[in-house]
Amino acid sequence: MLLLYTDGMVEAADASGAEFTVRRLLDAVGDLKETAPVTCLRTVMRALYEFTGSNAQQDDITAICISAKGR
Repeated sequence: MLLLYTDGMVEAADASGAEFTVRRLLDAVGDLKETAPVTCLRTVMRALYEFTGSNAQQDDITAICISAKGR
């Protein structure tokens, strides 16, 4: 599983100004390597929105999840 994202994702902040960070992103991804890409994206975005709450988005947030299966 490959997750590509823009800096707006890890720099998204909650109401107190704390950023989402790469650590929180990695925690959200966890063991999603065997899941469908759409599940990976939904999980990551849910974690991001739960963290930021109703705080206004300050930057673009773009993410792409790619999965490859071997033969």
